[in-house]
Amino acid sequence: PEHPAQVAALRAFATAVGTAPGDLATGVDGCGVVAYATSVETMASAWALMPSLLPEISAAMRAHPVLVEGEGRLDTVLMQTFDGATSKCGAEGLSCVSLPDGRGLAVKVLDGADRAVDPATVGLVARLLGLEAVPEPAAKLARPPIKNDAGNDVGELLAVFPG
Repeated sequence: PEHPAQVAALRAFATAVGTAPGDLATGVDGCGVVAYATSVETMASAWALMPSLLPEISAAMRAHPVLVEGEGRLDTVLMQTFDGATSKCGAEGLSCVSLPDGRGLAVKVLDGADRAVDPATVGLVARLLGLEAVPEPAAKLARPPIKNDAGNDVGELLAVFPG
């Protein structure tokens, strides 16, 4: 990753996670973009800093949420529902959110399955913001239906949090 944009992204991410750029392990994500290896805890801390480290990018994402992931998708819906939140999901069951109160959130489904990401992320955002219920349109993602082979609803997926 020697392109100036990739070098700048590496520096910004290294700053956010508090390490030297050369100390980060890299790989290539499903979109062909260089990705950086870090813990879920460190990723959440980095996302807490996203609005202050990359204010133009954060503002652009919030101003145009449909361009981040598409209509009705997790990132778009979160940014449309929770004013001031910035969200971006990744491959293999990863979702990161900057909350409007300055906290960061990272969700990683260990087996990489995407179906649990939406309810877990929406539920955690609502819980961290102290909401009793998930507001629309995010509520639709908080309890997605489980369908059988005939397309009939046979249940729903629900994230449950202790305490």
